Amino acid sequence: MSAVVLLVHPDVDALGRIAEALRGRGLTVIVAQDLAQAGERVRARRPTIVLLARALAASPALERAPDVLALPRLVLSSGDPAGDEIAEHDTDRLAAEAHAAAPSAPPVEASEELRGNLAQAPIVDVLQLLMMNRRSGVLEVRTPMGRGELRMADGEVQDAAHRRLDGEKAFYRMLAERDGTFVFHPGPTSGPARFTRGTAALLMEAMQHKDEVARHVDELGLYSTFVADTPPDAPPGDRAAADLLASLSSPRTLGELLDELPSPDLEVLTTLRALMEAGLARRAATVSAGASIAPPDHLPVLRALTERLRREGFDGPPRVAMSGPPSRLAVLGQALLRVSSAASPHAGPPPAGVPAPHDLATLKIGDGELAVLAVPDVEAMAPLLGLALPSVHVVVHLDPAPSPWLQAAITALELRSLSALELVPGFDEGDPAQVTRLVRAVIELGGAA
Repeated sequence: MSAVVLLVHPDVDALGRIAEALRGRGLTVIVAQDLAQAGERVRARRPTIVLLARALAASPALERAPDVLALPRLVLSSGDPAGDEIAEHDTDRLAAEAHAAAPSAPPVEASEELRGNLAQAPIVDVLQLLMMNRRSGVLEVRTPMGRGELRMADGEVQDAAHRRLDGEKAFYRMLAERDGTFVFHPGPTSGPARFTRGTAALLMEAMQHKDEVARHVDELGLYSTFVADTPPDAPPGDRAAADLLASLSSPRTLGELLDELPSPDLEVLTTLRALMEAGLARRAATVSAGASIAPPDHLPVLRALTERLRREGFDGPPRVAMSGPPSRLAVLGQALLRVSSAASPHAGPPPAGVPAPHDLATLKIGDGELAVLAVPDVEAMAPLLGLALPSVHVVVHLDPAPSPWLQAAITALELRSLSALELVPGFDEGDPAQVTRLVRAVIELGGAA
């Protein structure tokens, strides 16, 4: 069974430093700053061993702490250890001594089914019990986030699946679960062994991954949105980076990226950071949803101006075209859908990497509507511009200037070309508030002669 360590130290900084190091070595650590607190911790949760600072070990108050005296103890020294003392920084030895002090798990019959609650028995403890008894079978876990299972043979994990994940990614996710139930179904299992490392090594790495993943998620923000900032036809050579950039061809929250990509969470997070540092990915603007096109009393006038954008011979609402790189148009589409009066198009966007014209959103303007069309400004689109642009009067380009092939089509069709940066200085296509300002400016200027 997992060792439970009571760490008693008057120095808060030392307490946190030592506790973090021991937890990273698979130990459960409870802390106290003095002997009175230590006694309370012992009575609340019987620890395996006590790690006691030298100053407290020499204190007469220790004799008045029978609950602490009744447990195995190790004395910690912040300087040169003497006698049976151990240096505080020697966490490898401290962890080894604590693990050795843990009581042996009772033998479990091979046919016995184990079940319990994760709040009382974390998956790490259950796995250590199954490892020591060399059990074979399937450990099934049910949590509010979904169901998962670990397939084991002779006490070693062979494979893992959790929700839509599998392999090491699923294993790491399952070990982080703290709410739910488990049941172990004993018996022989079939299928290849996906894991080539021993379970003990996997557990140790999982503990390290958990802290690193938590740090990255805290810094990046689980609900922050990210998008690729590079053409989809020029990904880097690394497979993990290429997969991540492909996912970021449309904006994704960090949580969506972690769920969608097959690589372990830590690899996804470190790859995302590397791409951001290289300028290949970026964080989309974080703003509140529900931006509106205009105050209600302005909508009738805006509705009348919208009709000036209608092109004769084309059914449906008036349309305006937005041009730019596919990645920027994808961000713009996400921002448009966060406008309070926006509706999703009937047809979804084209597959990633296919630069085809498509509707981004339809905006309600009073009792009228305005459709917003995406026109990727890439050379492969040039032959389609003559088909995509005749339904609009106005083309708004997100880049400082349209490409030569787009400008040629605009000139040939006698369309009006507007710059997003001139209409909204410093325009950010990921900010719904700025997007509504751009749409208003287009409506007010676009139909003018």
